Order: sequence, then C-alpha cells, then structure tokens
Amino acid sequence: SDLDDGSNIVVVGAGFVGLEVVGELLDALKFYGKRASISVVELANSILSTYPNEMARGIAFDYFSKKGVKFVLGQSVKLLQRDKVVFANNNSIESDLTLWAAGIKSSNLSSYVRGLNFSKAI
Repeated sequence: SDLDDGSNIVVVGAGFVGLEVVGELLDALKFYGKRASISVVELANSILSTYPNEMARGIAFDYFSKKGVKFVLGQSVKLLQRDKVVFANNNSIESDLTLWAAGIKSSNLSSYVRGLNFSKAI
C-alpha cells in the first residue's frame, strides 16, 4: 500500500515463483486500488522455460500480457540500482521496486546474512 500510483515494479525471473509473485502483485494492486507498471525480466527466451508444455506457457504469457504485464525476455541482469535494473547489454529499465525470483538455487550473497543457517537437501 506504500507504492505510489504509477510506480514501476520489476520482477526478475519468469519461472513459477516469479509468475506467482506477479499474480500476487496484481491482486494486491487491485485490493489497494493502486496502479503500477509491472515488468518481468527473464534470461530465457520464454516464460516458464523449464516447463515442458509450450501451450501452457503461451496461455500464461497471454494471460499476464492482457493484465498489462510487460515481459523482457532473453536479458541477463548485470546490476541492480536504487532506481533501475541494468542488463548485461547496458540497457536498463526503471524500477521503484525490484523483486528477485530468478534462479534454481540461492545466491552466494545469502551466505553473508548473519544468523542464517542452511541445510543440504538429501
């Protein structure tokens, strides 16, 4: 509810988690009566790239696109800044709020969080 109308929200990652985040954002924006631009950045050239059903990927893409979500596909994120996400090709997208939902394992940065313990899955 703290976001201003017209805020730019960027979700990095268009897998199951990233699209779930986008769905929750859309619901929250509707609930609070806010408008925002939502963009999803994905390294792969399609959303849900690990999901084997191409038709389902197309349905999900169309659904979110009709809700106004913009997709930036085939782009690697190089840098997160306070007000933008910078890609490997040095293009960027403005962002008031960036949410990271990419990757199949946690970032090495998480090892620097004090008090956080990891356990290996068997």
